[in-house]
Amino acid sequence: MNANAPLSPLRLPGQKTGFDIGSEVIHRSGVDFNTCLHCRGCASDCPFVDAMEYHPHGFIRLLQFKQTEQALSCACCRNS
Repeated sequence: MNANAPLSPLRLPGQKTGFDIGSEVIHRSGVDFNTCLHCRGCASDCPFVDAMEYHPHGFIRLLQFKQTEQALSCACCRNS
């Protein structure tokens, strides 16, 4: 991934039919979250985990199952 390349705006569900936010996350981060073992290490290191509707490993699981609407319906995403 080119660090100097401008990022395109994040598209939300309903803006483009068949949009898969998981593919966008992989494209932008360069990390394939499909290899996640759900060890919950990310949740144990996150200082905000108690305030999250979906913990990091749960959010990754939603993306793995292409549950875009549900992943973006959490209170954290709606209030940011």
